[in-house]
Amino acid sequence: MEHPITGPNLQIFNSRAMPWEECFIPELGKSLFAKRFLEDPETGVTVRLVKYPAGFTNTWHTHPCAHGMSRPQPKANRIHRPPRPVK
Repeated sequence: MEHPITGPNLQIFNSRAMPWEECFIPELGKSLFAKRFLEDPETGVTVRLVKYPAGFTNTWHTHPCAHGMSRPQPKANRIHRPPRPVK
């Protein structure tokens, strides 16, 4: 059985080597920044790393599709935070 993270469909991106693209949002008069990993016009799937500047807020809006977000923790926070006791 093939391992799930290997194979001909695996794509690896070096996000540190990719430039940030400024994405201006006219309705807000603000920009956010993105690194585009995947855009599939056939399915409409888009995968990107988005950086919201400090204090960025958005207006209420919806998406006509599934929408997932994750927030990587900075390493500095993990290093300086004492371990929590196991309950």
